[in-house]
Amino acid sequence: MIKLDRYDLSILNILSKHGRITKSELARQVCLSASPTWERIKRLEDQGLIRGYQADIDWDKIFGGCTVMVEVSLDRHTAHDMQRFEQRMLEIPEVVQCHATGGGVDYILQVWARDIDLPRKPHP
Repeated sequence: MIKLDRYDLSILNILSKHGRITKSELARQVCLSASPTWERIKRLEDQGLIRGYQADIDWDKIFGGCTVMVEVSLDRHTAHDMQRFEQRMLEIPEVVQCHATGGGVDYILQVWARDIDLPRKPHP
């Protein structure tokens, strides 16, 4: 179990919303000096709590496509089948996010599509 204090949680919260914030501004917002803030960020990265920093791209403005949410139910629920499905989703660039769920629906996918009305050759 990883123990986090209020400073760690504040750093994670701010970075999740503002990944490009400067270290000095982050330190100011969490009420620490720059050096302890930097040490905490490195520790959070080393512990795997901060996996990376990404840009939130508005692909619709670039390509004019749309985002579609898709529910997926698998016929079989073995660990092998689920791992195989998740691996396949990683290989499809249009699948932006894949969330495993509980209950009647096994997965919810966020899919970027150029146009939902165009017929598309299904993936094998």
